[in-house]
Amino acid sequence: MKKKNLSNKKVLTSSSQDSSKKNREVNSKKKSSEDKTKKKPSEIIKENNSDAKRRTTDSSKVSKHKVDESKKLILTIPGKEKKSIKKEKKTKHSFFETKKIKDKTREKKQSIKDKTKVVKSEIKRKLTTDELKKLAKDKERLEGAWEEIDFYPLIEPFAYAYILRNRDTFDRRYLVVEPPLSDNDAKSIDFIIETLQTMVIETKEIDEKGAEGFLEKTVREIIDEYMLDVEDPDKILYVLKRDLLELGKLTPIMKDHLVEDVSCDGAGIPVYVYHRTHGSIRSNIIFNDEDELSAFVVRLAQKCGKHISIAHPMLDATMPDGSRVQMTLSSEITTRGSTFTIRKFRENPFSPVDIINFHTMSPEMVAYFWMAVEYGVNALISGGTASGKTSTLNAIALFIPREAKIVSIEETGRLIFLILIGYPVLLDLVLEM
Repeated sequence: MKKKNLSNKKVLTSSSQDSSKKNREVNSKKKSSEDKTKKKPSEIIKENNSDAKRRTTDSSKVSKHKVDESKKLILTIPGKEKKSIKKEKKTKHSFFETKKIKDKTREKKQSIKDKTKVVKSEIKRKLTTDELKKLAKDKERLEGAWEEIDFYPLIEPFAYAYILRNRDTFDRRYLVVEPPLSDNDAKSIDFIIETLQTMVIETKEIDEKGAEGFLEKTVREIIDEYMLDVEDPDKILYVLKRDLLELGKLTPIMKDHLVEDVSCDGAGIPVYVYHRTHGSIRSNIIFNDEDELSAFVVRLAQKCGKHISIAHPMLDATMPDGSRVQMTLSSEITTRGSTFTIRKFRENPFSPVDIINFHTMSPEMVAYFWMAVEYGVNALISGGTASGKTSTLNAIALFIPREAKIVSIEETGRLIFLILIGYPVLLDLVLEM
């Protein structure tokens, strides 16, 4: 009986404990509800907000952790590695610092361009001397029996004289060989000429640097400023100097010291040259139409400081280098249109010793002229075309004493009066028959 009572007591105690726990929970809930009822609504809202924030932070931490783990997994996959890109903070520079940075970048770009241009120009120049001969031959259709007899530079490395001879007919050709211009170079040359026409030019700068120096400086500035894609700036400068400052397509021939005479008999007819060693030769220079030839004749007259027009279509003049020019304009005088003839002079005139060596005069004849000039004897020198009148006069003029005063009265280089003052009057009249 005692044992049964003990077990009943234990059951009662456990049941009583459970009931007490339930009562406590109910009481706590009641208290919390009472507390909530006692709290203000604003406090309740704040608590709800704080709880929501805690939940979001916890969820974000979990999601970030998951993302980091996924990134780690992606980075470990072979063949699909991704580089992490770091955003650099933009540092604020001052005006002068930004200008220095820009200048450095420009210099780097320009140095790279210059290196590429140098490489291109070197490759081009290695090919010119051999390939330009083929190009000139193909252009003139000179194949088969034509062989080379002479080749020498005129304006190196942009112009060469290439002389050929036909083995069958013994005809000769004088070819001016120049590097061909690409379409891009031709467009850039036209653009440079247009910009030069719109520029404001100061005459002081031209006087200081000269026409060639000023042109070279401005052209290089235009190429750099407009970033023109040019193969070789020196080639562009050569073409611009040739066309703007000199005699255009006739410039290489005028630079040839072995050419004595240049003549053009009309539009569409090749220009002929008289070579010192090869005689009269047909060249590959042609003025295609009358307008081009007439414009060249007017320009040639302006170079001599003279004027030619339809009212005065004939002109005899002297060029700045001393060469003599005879020209006609349009078809008023000649049936084939405008014409011109240029007689070039040697850079080093013939001396009395040269005349003796060429067997033009004997030593006794030269001594006789020496005494005639020294004692003031009158002399008349005359002869046909290209007979050597001017060369003889230049050689004899070396015998004029240094103390004498020379007065030269001339309309052109063909009619010369030399008067020695302080000696008996010496009159040398040079006429072309």
